[in-house]
Amino acid sequence: MIKLSPEQREAIRRHPGVPISVVDTETGAEYALVQAEAFQKVQSLLAVGEFDPDEFLPLVHEAVAEDIDAPGMELYDDYEAHRPRS
Repeated sequence: MIKLSPEQREAIRRHPGVPISVVDTETGAEYALVQAEAFQKVQSLLAVGEFDPDEFLPLVHEAVAEDIDAPGMELYDDYEAHRPRS
């Protein structure tokens, strides 16, 4: 197991519960640093033979709940009424 760098630890502290993007500077490959518990939940859903949206969707909602409830997002409840016209 590798240890977190101070930079990674600070990013996790500032954005709890959010995947942290990391890059391998030698290859340019991008990775997502996520808490093991969240990874295991998603992994268990994907490891099952059949995909069950009823199990997956609550996890998605939990992951984006803070963004969905952000001020101004209520405009998307009726997007067509608020969509800029050209």
